[in-house]
Amino acid sequence: VSRGKTARFEVVAGERRLAALKLLAARGTIKADALIECRVVPIERATAVSLAENDMRENMHPADQFEAFATLVEEGLSEKEIAARFSVGLPVVRARLALSRVAPEVLALYRDDALTLEQVEAFTLTNDHDRQRGLLTNGRAPSAWEIRRQLTSEAVPSTDRRARYVGEKAYKAAGGAVRKDLFAAANQSGVYFEDAGLLERVALAKLDEEATPLRQTWAWVETRTEFDYSERSRFGSIPTIRMEPTPEQAEKIEQLRAAAQAATAARAALE
Repeated sequence: VSRGKTARFEVVAGERRLAALKLLAARGTIKADALIECRVVPIERATAVSLAENDMRENMHPADQFEAFATLVEEGLSEKEIAARFSVGLPVVRARLALSRVAPEVLALYRDDALTLEQVEAFTLTNDHDRQRGLLTNGRAPSAWEIRRQLTSEAVPSTDRRARYVGEKAYKAAGGAVRKDLFAAANQSGVYFEDAGLLERVALAKLDEEATPLRQTWAWVETRTEFDYSERSRFGSIPTIRMEPTPEQAEKIEQLRAAAQAATAARAALE
C-alpha cells in the first residue's frame, strides 16, 4: 500500500518466517538491514497466495478455506480457475463455496467445535440464514438428519413416485425449481422438487393425457396421484368368478405342470 512517497507492504504468506528473521536480527545473528529475498504480488492475487500457503498447514481451520474460496470469487476468479489453481475438482470448489454461504453463526459454532462438518453441510440446503438460525438453540443444532428433514419439509424428494413419473426435465420446463444437496450420501439422489403444488399439477396433466384413449372406450375414467385406503373403501367390489379353462387353455396348463415337475425332479437329482 502506498502512502505518500513511502511504499508499504502486507505479508500474506510467510508471517512465521518474518517473525523468525526479526528474532535473528534482535539477537544479532543477522544484520537488521540484511537483504532478504521476497516476492511482491498484486493485491488481486493476495488471497490466492495466502490460501495456497496456509492450505498445507495443519492448524488452518476448514472454515478458513471456505471463506477464502468465497473471497477469490468476489475478487473475480471463476470456479474453474480456482479448481485449476489449487488442483481440485469443480465439485470440491462448489462444495466449499456452498459451505461459505451458511449463516455466520453456524460457521462460528463450527469453529468452536460446537457443530460437526456434517451438520454444517446439512445447513447448505437453504440459503435463508433466518431459517438456519431458527434451528440453533443455545449454540446447538439438531442432528444432520433432522436439519435436512426440517429444511426440506415442504419440498418433494426426487424419489417420490410423482417426481419419478414427471421427471426433472418436464418439471423444470413447467417452471419448477430444483434444490440439490451437494453432500447427499452415495445411495441418495439429494434432489428435491421445490414446488409440490406444481409437481402435482404436472403429474395430473400427464395422467389426463395418457387417459384420453381410455375415455374413448370406457364410460368412467378418473386420474389421481393418490388413492389411499380411505378413498378405496368408498367403492364397492365385484366378486370374482372362477372360469373353466377352454380346451386349449387346459392343454397348456397340463404342459406347464409337466414342465414344472420335470424341473423339480432335475433339481432334486442335482442336489
